Amino acid sequence: MKKYVGLLLAGLLAACAGRSPESSFYTLAGVGDVTPVSQMTGTVDVARVRIPEYIDRPQIVTMSGVNVHLAQDNRWAEGLAPMIQRKLIHNIGAYLPRATVKDANFAAPAGDADAASAPHTVRYSEPAGADYTEYVGAVSRMVDRLSRDIAKDIAALK
Repeated sequence: MKKYVGLLLAGLLAACAGRSPESSFYTLAGVGDVTPVSQMTGTVDVARVRIPEYIDRPQIVTMSGVNVHLAQDNRWAEGLAPMIQRKLIHNIGAYLPRATVKDANFAAPAGDADAASAPHTVRYSEPAGADYTEYVGAVSRMVDRLSRDIAKDIAALK
């Protein structure tokens, strides 16, 4: 029995000695100074952001070809999809300062879909940088560009 207690204590001490690195948590940066794209008024409802499940994880996900890497010690401070949605709402509001921009989850039910709500596919790319801080900055810049382009499209409809 003493032999097992000694092994257990040795195992516990070894586990305590090997500390894992501290996790780093990241959030998307706020949009900087913006020039409004329109002074239109009205309400803009931002629908729920959907991103692929393999990307929407607490860990920051990077890809190289078909390889997916989960950065165990570099994590988003919150869910990526809601964080992007909140940033879009904030940014579109900055680009359309006289409009009311809100989360569509809290909006009144919409009528029939029209061209204004038809889905669009866009692709943006940014250099990822050498570390996760630069990578998160690149993601922030792409969301900023998306916000500006959405604001311009909305302004063109009015």
